Amino acid sequence: MNNITAYSKANHHLNYHLSYHFLSNRNNFISSNREGIFGCIGFTALYFLGNDVGKRAIWEPLSRGTGTGEIVLRLFVLGSIMLFEPITFRNHISRRLTNASYVLWIGGHSSICLCFICVIDALSCTTQIYTSPCLSFISSHQMIVFLIANIIVGIINLATNTHKLGDTTSIVILTIYMLMVVKSARVIDSCMVYISRYRSKNKQNKEQQGPLLSP
Repeated sequence: MNNITAYSKANHHLNYHLSYHFLSNRNNFISSNREGIFGCIGFTALYFLGNDVGKRAIWEPLSRGTGTGEIVLRLFVLGSIMLFEPITFRNHISRRLTNASYVLWIGGHSSICLCFICVIDALSCTTQIYTSPCLSFISSHQMIVFLIANIIVGIINLATNTHKLGDTTSIVILTIYMLMVVKSARVIDSCMVYISRYRSKNKQNKEQQGPLLSP
């Protein structure tokens, strides 16, 4: 009897949280940003998962000077392992809940995509490497850009009722949103560069003034 009561209470709380997460109105800051706020655990896990995959599948082989074949093999194996759980057990994958299946699905999907990109890069004849400045800005400050992007999403949800917008308005808002995220990444990168130069300049000045202050 106690088990049935505990199950009923757990089911009640689960239904309450699911109804709040998916059906409640967006009338304050927390409700307008509930996907980002309650998904912090899942996105943090995804962030550390990506770092760990990059370390084990890319940076370790590169540090030993091995070829692209080992990187491709490691990415494929790790991606297949991560995709095994959501595909085999068919658990619900939810971006809004950022559950474990979503984290594993995104990690596995990204690893497989990187695997094919490495294959294409190995088969291409070009030796020149070009990286988009926008990608460099975002990649250098991923966590800060991610937080700013979530804040912008909350502001948009507070300002407009996104469920009732048309296709053209939605595309315009998404375009402005992406431009704001990229511009924020550019500003953050400029600030970091300025801070680094300022610290370097102060360090040089202290080194130059050191002998003058000595007796």
